[in-house]
Amino acid sequence: MEGLELADEVEKKKNLEELKSEFEPLTNLMKVVLRDKIEQVVVSDRIVDSPCVLTTLEYGWRASMERIMKAQALRDNSMTSHMLSKKTMEINPNHSIMMELKKKAAADKSDKTVKDLIWLLFDTLVLTSGFNLDEPTQFAGHIHHMIKLGLGIDDDEGLGDDGDLPPSEEMDGAVDEALTMEELRTEFEPLTKLMKVVLRDKTEQVVVSDPIVYSPCVLTVSKKTTEINPAHSIMMELKKKAAADKPDKTVKDLIWLLFDTTVLTSGFNLDKPTQFARRIQRMIKLGLGIGGDGEGLGDDDGLPPFEEVDGAAGEASKMEEVD
Repeated sequence: MEGLELADEVEKKKNLEELKSEFEPLTNLMKVVLRDKIEQVVVSDRIVDSPCVLTTLEYGWRASMERIMKAQALRDNSMTSHMLSKKTMEINPNHSIMMELKKKAAADKSDKTVKDLIWLLFDTLVLTSGFNLDEPTQFAGHIHHMIKLGLGIDDDEGLGDDGDLPPSEEMDGAVDEALTMEELRTEFEPLTKLMKVVLRDKTEQVVVSDPIVYSPCVLTVSKKTTEINPAHSIMMELKKKAAADKPDKTVKDLIWLLFDTTVLTSGFNLDKPTQFARRIQRMIKLGLGIGGDGEGLGDDDGLPPFEEVDGAAGEASKMEEVD
């Protein structure tokens, strides 16, 4: 029996080494893209459901202490940099998102969509691990780019690298200037009503707004009103989808994703970051053309289990996420 267990261990180690070699181009690219945000990117056999997880070493500050110390007005920056958590990103080679990313990275390392996805996965992990985002506006830009990809909206400008990020969201729609605000409100009424139904008590009202320049939507300071931009391509495409099929679960996903992203960029904290992470992963799958199970995440009730194992099945044990 002991010999059999030993043989199993040897086989597992051999399989893991093969996977590490197979995913090496992707892990190297992820390290290059994320630069000093991450200590290393490794292939792991400990993850069951998630595409990747973030772990930290035993020494250094935990997420809660890091947030407190970053908020100190008279902090010592040299001490801060020394005590910041050294993060390791562990990827799940059996998850469909990582498998598809590996293919795309092998086909074209400079693909800006691949870089977007890497940043999106990393920033989502930062949030769900309890850390604060350094650049929430750039994070929103990555999400909006992915939403456009999922909706089939042309978006030639990628957002893959911090250094070449364009303004968060460009005004790329084309609204008829002859339309009055009253006519725009009437045209977008099915969408604003649907958004209110989906978001429920998270927002008191959803209105069409005139003064928004770049964003698809914004929140008022009190979080009571969600204002949408009728000239933004995302809102225009959502309007078409809402009119065509109101119960479309993808539309509900997108509404929640836009709202939660706006909450973050407005300086508020998310009530349920884990659900936000689910929606982002669902949108990544949509953007990558990965078939799902048809179950949307638009409503807080009836959410499926946190990320399902949807790639090749693997014998892995559940890993606790360490912050």
